[in-house]
Amino acid sequence: MQNAHLQKIKSDIEILVKLAKKLGITTKKLTKKEAEDFALGLAMEAEKTNEFVNTKGFKKKLRK
Repeated sequence: MQNAHLQKIKSDIEILVKLAKKLGITTKKLTKKEAEDFALGLAMEAEKTNEFVNTKGFKKKLRK
């Protein structure tokens, strides 16, 4: 079941890449590390509070 789902995702990606090519948009297959970095960036952006943290207090709490 999971294999069929992954095959469907790969098929969808291939269709999107072909469409992008027809529209003149360049694409790039991400490496595993690039995908992880991208996902981390999205998570960080979603949790961004624009608040500053007291570095000394933060380090002190980590050491406990």
